[in-house]
Amino acid sequence: AKEFDYIFLSIPAHIEDFKKAVGHERVFYLPHAGEPTCYKKINVIKRYDTCFIGHLPNEKRIELLDMLFKISPDFYYGQRFFEEANQKYCESKIVFNHSISDEANMRIFEGTLSGACVLTSYSKDVEELGYKDGENIVFYHSVGDMSEKARYYIDNEVEREAIAQKGREW
Repeated sequence: AKEFDYIFLSIPAHIEDFKKAVGHERVFYLPHAGEPTCYKKINVIKRYDTCFIGHLPNEKRIELLDMLFKISPDFYYGQRFFEEANQKYCESKIVFNHSISDEANMRIFEGTLSGACVLTSYSKDVEELGYKDGENIVFYHSVGDMSEKARYYIDNEVEREAIAQKGREW
């Protein structure tokens, strides 16, 4: 990174460390985003209660996913990319996310662009980008809270779809 004049990071918490490491102040936050020609709402049957596309880097994410498997046996988990991921998101009532570094990761943008209700661990970064709990995204703060909100939104289609639509618009 010392070879570059400008550095852009997707995790704001790392900016000050990078500034020290590279010896200059030209280190900036650039959040992830989603590609709207790839991630878009398509009208398909909701085959899954919940969906998680990603990897399992830590015990916390594994614990949360295990809880979701117990809550909703109609669960999709796998590795998909681009249009295939979009298809699975659109087929799901809820897209689950657990942010590893309290960041606004790709799943936030991909899930909301796909028109799914995104249930994610609380993130100050996500909130600062304008996402509002219960309005255009659903935040959880603990395993119990995640479990309760997953059950609630699986069963409450009108509220879930209103949040999903507002998330997509945002």
